[in-house]
Amino acid sequence: MKYLKQFSILILALIISSCANTTSFVVLRDVPNNPSLTVLPANDYLSEVVFATNIESYIIQSGIRVLQRPGSKEVQTTKTVSQAGGQTNLAAESGATLTERYYSLDESKADYLIYTYASSRQIKIVKKETSEILSTFVLPLGSGYIQNPEAGVILESLKSLGLPVRLKDK
Repeated sequence: MKYLKQFSILILALIISSCANTTSFVVLRDVPNNPSLTVLPANDYLSEVVFATNIESYIIQSGIRVLQRPGSKEVQTTKTVSQAGGQTNLAAESGATLTERYYSLDESKADYLIYTYASSRQIKIVKKETSEILSTFVLPLGSGYIQNPEAGVILESLKSLGLPVRLKDK
């Protein structure tokens, strides 16, 4: 009887401890042996480029290879627009100009694309080959991994995707 009581306590303890654990699921992806990343700002505004450059520096610190982003291409189209009813406007007669800017991603040899959005502090990680969005998150406000928590969030995200992140001692 004494052993039965101890055994039932042991079983109860195992059941309780197993309920306390949470299960995490990680989707494993095929990660190249030496993966490369390219960081792409939302646009060419200085604040966006500075934010993307900061993200690049965090990734470089992790030991992952970062490739230069492809040059942006600019396409400019001029059209003549007329108003309804046969009336014309001087501005319309001179033509309207539409300018498009975009990155030619076919020129990039990177395995992963990291899109950055400075105003919302959002990061999106995409596998270039499949166009699959692997991760999207918002960086916390503040400073410093070790001195910058932003870097910590980025590096943990890359690590969770299976990328070979190396944290350097400071």
